[in-house]
Parts: sequence; structure tokens; C-alpha cells
Amino acid sequence: MTDEIRWAVVGPGGIATRFAEAMRLVDGGRIAAVASRALERADAYADRFDIPVRYGAADDLAADPDIDAVYVATPHTGHEADTLRFVAAGKHVLCEKPFCVTHAEAEEMFDAADRAGRVVM
Repeated sequence: MTDEIRWAVVGPGGIATRFAEAMRLVDGGRIAAVASRALERADAYADRFDIPVRYGAADDLAADPDIDAVYVATPHTGHEADTLRFVAAGKHVLCEKPFCVTHAEAEEMFDAADRAGRVVM
């Protein structure tokens, strides 16, 4: 087992670009995969940041057993569904702001993480 956290990014937009730039400065973690609804966007982001694995769907990323944590950078209206998808797949989640749309969504996201023994923030 490695001490390195294998991150993935879903939604490779502007804020996710800042995340990838910051990850270059982090010891103990690397971005190992990226997913976008448009595979071309995932490919461009992956090429820019030397990310080896690219997906054209979040479900494919969720199924990747080599990912420990996912940075959710999709439109905020999808944060709940994306977070729940990745938590159910056994991944930790860092969700960009706004975290979600309603208080009830936030409660469900945190409850799901508690049940799964995962961290959501």
C-alpha cells in the first residue's frame, strides 16, 4: 500500500485547473484520472497536467479501483448526485463551492459519507 493519495477530477473547468496547478506543489498526492461529459475536454485537461487516465463519463471514473479521492468540479446543481456516486463507489470527495443547493442535500451527502466511512468536504 502506498501513502500517496490518488486523486481524480470530475468536471475539468477553470477551478479544476487551479486545483491541478496546486496539486503540483503537494507531496503525497497526484491526479491520476479525469472525467468529463466530453472526452475531448478530459483529454485536453489530462494532456496539460500529465494525467494518465481519462474518462468520458463520471460512472466510469467511479468504477476505477485505482482512485482514492475525487475533486468534484461539476456545475453545482450536480454536486449532490456526483458526491453520492463517488461515495457509494468507496471514494473520498472534495466538492468545490457551492457545496450543494439545499441544506437537505448537504445532510444527505454527509450522511452517505458517514455510512460509507468516507470523508466528504
